[in-house]
Amino acid sequence: MIEVMLTEADLERLKKCRKIGQGKEGQIYKVSRDLIYKMYYKLSPSEREVKVQVPLKEFEIDEDGVKRIKDNSNKRIIVEKKVVLKPYYKDKDGTRKIYSIDQIEEAVKRQPKVKETSLPLGPIYINNRLGGVVYKYHKGYYDLHIIKMLPLNSRIKILEVVLEKLKELCDNNIYPIDYACQSKGKNAHSNILINIKGDVQFIDLEGRSTTYTNEFSEYYNSAAYSEFFLLFLNIMYDEEELDELEEEDFLYLEERLKRKGFNEEYFIYLRNTNNLNYEISKELIDNYYLQKNEHKSKGRF
Repeated sequence: MIEVMLTEADLERLKKCRKIGQGKEGQIYKVSRDLIYKMYYKLSPSEREVKVQVPLKEFEIDEDGVKRIKDNSNKRIIVEKKVVLKPYYKDKDGTRKIYSIDQIEEAVKRQPKVKETSLPLGPIYINNRLGGVVYKYHKGYYDLHIIKMLPLNSRIKILEVVLEKLKELCDNNIYPIDYACQSKGKNAHSNILINIKGDVQFIDLEGRSTTYTNEFSEYYNSAAYSEFFLLFLNIMYDEEELDELEEEDFLYLEERLKRKGFNEEYFIYLRNTNNLNYEISKELIDNYYLQKNEHKSKGRF
């Protein structure tokens, strides 16, 4: 495992000439031909120090001469105390989670079993505190959503590659739960990259984007394949921002997809993605090929 030790001065020098991008969790710096550093955003002073209310504890000496907290001390007075927070991210449920070395260590430990994807290589410490993570630099790779300019036949073949690489990750209890594939607007970006040869790579495989478990998790497995389902609708049917839809939105979405030739059998997964898995995702792709061949035989494709 690679371990990088930096000072604040090192970080400032890095910021001046090495930045190549940024995301929801941090800024990206290229440090060599093969490596990049993802440096977590630092908390502002107002975020770093928060005041919490804690009970003022009063002590007494008991008959044996032992110092102990008075039984009723917690009920008497509340005082404010400053607490220093470590850098954190918010998961999809809005829960605060501190960046952890455990996740990075798990990635390094599982890399030998994961042949098709490069996992995090090691932690970065700033003044001996976790401040980022080391990744392999994927030269000549671009955000996946650029494939929307390709013919549909090329897009579906690339999605097959994505699905197989996702399966390998999930089979090793590594669940990418935020592909971040937005192809429109100023926030266009993706946590999946592709090169000119058609190879795809998942990135950002720690923090809020990915969950590691010791055993198979049906919940996170469904979450990972739910992201693939949304990616499929984005790439093949140009549908975006499907995370938080109201019932009326679903009706409009179903009508649009119906006009675009999407199989109504899969409408159920628009509202409920709890049962999505590899088999259903593979079936989704196979069904697309089947429909294409049917239309082709009728001269309508």
